[in-house]
Amino acid sequence: MSRDIGARLRIRNESGASIVVALVFFLICAIIGSVVVTAASVNAKAVQTHSAAQQDELSVGSAAQTIGHQLESAELTNVQENVKDAKPTISANTLSLAAAFWDEHGAAILEARHENEKFASIDMTVDASAADGSLASAKKVNGVIEINHDLDIVVKLTLATGSGDSVASSPYNMTVYLQCIPTYNASGALVAFSYEPAVIKKGW
Repeated sequence: MSRDIGARLRIRNESGASIVVALVFFLICAIIGSVVVTAASVNAKAVQTHSAAQQDELSVGSAAQTIGHQLESAELTNVQENVKDAKPTISANTLSLAAAFWDEHGAAILEARHENEKFASIDMTVDASAADGSLASAKKVNGVIEINHDLDIVVKLTLATGSGDSVASSPYNMTVYLQCIPTYNASGALVAFSYEPAVIKKGW
């Protein structure tokens, strides 16, 4: 009789131990599964953030390339700084954006230069999407065009909006520089000008 009781106790003890082991194993699996899911979630967010950052940088970079390529094509002749509202002649080699810019602002820019005044900066928005759709998801890029007395051009590009330090310190800002190549007549008057290839750098 005592042997039967002892055997039953051992069976119960072994059964209870098996249940405990199973519970511990299940708990370990649950913890590991939770860690794996958390790691996967963190990794997915990191990939998404990295992808968004790449897209932002690509948007500004594409805008900078477009603006630089357009503005460096400008070739202007028949410049008459001393004649009010006289527009310079735009060469047929000048690309569309540059041609539109100089057609609209050329007379005012040259008049300001003649009067030794600073020409007001011009705000612009650039659609960085490529014509073939390869950058269809690119964002709109904000820009400011500044022109100095020597007709050198500086274009500041950003994805940020507003003004102040938050815009100036945006991580995806880019600057496009274009140096003017002037032509003067025998009297020293400016009669024509074009531009060196654009130089692009990160930041402002």
